[in-house]
Formats: sequence, C-alpha cells, structure tokens
Amino acid sequence: MRRPAAAVAGIAARLAGLQLIYTVLRRLLRLAAPEGLFAESMVSMAAMLLLFAVLRWAARRTGRDVTLLPGPPRPGFWAAAAGFGLLLALTLLPQNRSAQGLWLTVYGSIVTPLYEEYLFRGLIWRRLEKLFAGRAAVAAVNAVLFGLWHLGYADCVALRVDGELGRVMFWKVLTGLAYGAVLAAVRCRVRCCGWTVLLHGVMNLFGR
Repeated sequence: MRRPAAAVAGIAARLAGLQLIYTVLRRLLRLAAPEGLFAESMVSMAAMLLLFAVLRWAARRTGRDVTLLPGPPRPGFWAAAAGFGLLLALTLLPQNRSAQGLWLTVYGSIVTPLYEEYLFRGLIWRRLEKLFAGRAAVAAVNAVLFGLWHLGYADCVALRVDGELGRVMFWKVLTGLAYGAVLAAVRCRVRCCGWTVLLHGVMNLFGR
C-alpha cells in the first residue's frame, strides 16, 4: 500500500490535471462564445457541468460513486434545501436582478458548490478516509487540497483584475483554505456531501 504522503501527492497531481482539462475545455468553448465577462462565466459554468457529469459517470463505472443525499429519512435535509432555495429567491427578487445576475448566482451558488463538493467532500474525502485513521487528518488534508485547488482558477481571475494577480491569488487560496476547513468540519459530522453543497452555496452567495 502506498504511503499517505505519496498518495496525497498523487491526488494533488490528478487535481492539477483536472484543472488543466478545465482550462483547456473553457478555452475551446470560448471560441464559440461572444466576448465579455458574463459570457466567460457561462463558459466556465458549462465546462464545470460537463466535468461534473464526466466525473459522476466515471465514478459509477468504477464503483466509486458517492451519494449526494443522506440516507432516509431526509426531512431535515429537504427542509434545509428549501431554506436555501428561499434564501436565493430573497437575495435575487428584491434587487430586481437581471437575467445575467440570475445566471451568475446559479453558477456561483449552485453549479460550483455541486461540482467542488462532489469532488472534494465526496470522491476525495472517501479516498482520504482510506489513507488516514483519524477524521481530523482527513479534514486537514482535504482543506489544504481545496485551498491549493483554487490556483487552477488563475486564468479566470486574470480576466477580472488589472495586475497584482499574485496577490489576488494568494488571498483566493487562503480563502479557499478557510472555506475548506469549515466545509470539512461539517463533513466530519454528516454522512454525505449534500449538506456541504448547501453550505457551500450559502457561503458563495454572501462571500463572492
């Protein structure tokens, strides 16, 4: 069996490869998209949804799929999901947001959490549980990987900042680490990543 350090390095390498695929896919999709930051965000969302679908398909094919829903009964989860939906509505409607604002919220508070939580608090979490005996170690490594993951969004960030990309990325990684720590702490107490999808969505709704 591989040592935990070597196995974690392998996970990090695969995550870097996944972010590279995401970047290439975005650039290919951008060829058919109009100019502008909104179009760029929609391209990013489309690429993320495609990668989520591929990851889910591959996980099911290899028997490594993880559930997004807690086991029955689920009234608490569905109540929380309904509350999240209501929060989204209350955030959008009073401001008379445009269709673009709606889609940007869908991207940031629904699609991104679904993709990242399935990957980190789902697939990677299960892998780390096999490497480390204690949940504290699983949570710590998971949070660090999640923070470093945000380096892969550098090309997206570069389109929105004028210079000082290094400083912006430093804070993005640090914020990702803080997010990862909170989400990992919650994941330690629940049996699926559906709860962290909801929490991640709320955090992105108010934190982006």
